Amino acid sequence: MSHFMMDCYFPDVTKPGGLACDSLPIKALNEDDAIEEAKRIAIWKKPVRFDVRSVSRGGDKMIFAS
Repeated sequence: MSHFMMDCYFPDVTKPGGLACDSLPIKALNEDDAIEEAKRIAIWKKPVRFDVRSVSRGGDKMIFAS
């Protein structure tokens, strides 16, 4: 099982750029499953946009941006 993070961006006028970020862990078997899970989460969290990244000791890798 790989580890993935979903970064959700929401409007926030007090932050530079006008967006606040909320990161959520996603456990999935592969990148496609992680992206599908993030899309399901986005339906009920309703972020302005979201990114999915793979997390590893060697560094994070962006795998999806809405």
